Amino acid sequence: MKKTLLSLLLISLLLAACATPATETPAREAPAKPERTKTPIAWSSIKLTQSGGLAGVSRIITFSQDGRGSAVDERAAKNVEVTLTAEQVAQMDALVQEVVKLPRVALESTCVDCFVYALEVSSSGKTKIVQLSEAQLAASGFEALVTFLRALMDVALQ
Repeated sequence: MKKTLLSLLLISLLLAACATPATETPAREAPAKPERTKTPIAWSSIKLTQSGGLAGVSRIITFSQDGRGSAVDERAAKNVEVTLTAEQVAQMDALVQEVVKLPRVALESTCVDCFVYALEVSSSGKTKIVQLSEAQLAASGFEALVTFLRALMDVALQ
């Protein structure tokens, strides 16, 4: 048994001595992924409709990408032309860029006497329409844009 073990050990040493030395290959770094540039969406128009609530309001504000638009209060029969500043146009564009990639939201009908918002963004001949209740707004991802447009509507329809 000792002889067999000694023979195995000797053969192992001989084989190890005859082997070519292993060279360390440097670890390869994963190729850098090309950075994706976000191509801005060239939207052409945006429309926010606010309806419902205790008073049963029906108000609409629309804008084209150049900042020209109108605000309408259907109950008060008031229609006002609105022109945004360059800063407001840039702010609205940034907000639109964020919401166009969000998924559609299903309107919850469990909110009684809440405002319902219908947001329409038209781009390249397609229109994305999202309807949501006041109760859904905070968790939807659309809140910043809806709040921005509603503030413009409130000022225009004073």
